[in-house]
Amino acid sequence: MRNHPSTLLLVLLATVAVSAVAAFPSTRGLGDEADVVLHGISLIDVRQGVVLPNRDIVVRATRIASVGPTGGALPPAKTVIEGRGKYALPGLIDPHVRLAGFTRASVAALLAEGITAVRDMGTEPARIVEWRRALAYGQMYAPRIARACSALRGASEPGCRATPLAGPPALAFLFRERAPGLGLHDLLEQLVRATSISSGDALRAATLETAQALALPDLGELVVGHGADIVVTTANPLVDIRHARSIDAVVFRGEALTRAHLNQLTR
Repeated sequence: MRNHPSTLLLVLLATVAVSAVAAFPSTRGLGDEADVVLHGISLIDVRQGVVLPNRDIVVRATRIASVGPTGGALPPAKTVIEGRGKYALPGLIDPHVRLAGFTRASVAALLAEGITAVRDMGTEPARIVEWRRALAYGQMYAPRIARACSALRGASEPGCRATPLAGPPALAFLFRERAPGLGLHDLLEQLVRATSISSGDALRAATLETAQALALPDLGELVVGHGADIVVTTANPLVDIRHARSIDAVVFRGEALTRAHLNQLTR
């Protein structure tokens, strides 16, 4: 008996449907819609200095809700970032920024560099309060802002972040006074080029170690419960710290900023 064309078409459609279900696991029973899902990405564990391939990262509101191997069921999401060939690392933290010389536009450009938190060196307190409020209400794009203490290694001002008394050499390098116009990426590349410090150690200093030094316990590494400050790159910065510049997207405060969006922030 010959198959009718319509029967063959139904079989073909059923096969495609089964393949689609296999490629995109069921989302039933996984709760409310997530804000961002990073699917099948290589996660950089800055604490151990290793790459964890094929990971799914789920972001709800401003937090990392789950991290696990690709293949499990995923919730529906407002934004899905397909991570094949890409790397997820914690947002960079610059401990030595003078925001007094920045405008709202230029401080937003820091996000395009993957810098999601800064320690400000001496900007007027009222201005920092204004920017923090605007950031909290979604009225501007800017990294999280911590204030440096006015007294060296002191804590005379509420909420200020002191210079660490001791720490790894890479961390001390990042906290020292730097030449005007020298950005964090420039400093990291200088650190690796001029010393025996590895790209992995430099990346850890600009994420986990700086977060610990500034008493920012929910930043610095990509683990469940931490703030979802995530930088997506197209190359592995553990191999070459210069790859930290190859930014494809930034996830910040529950929003995925694509490369096109980041380009707008730099104009």
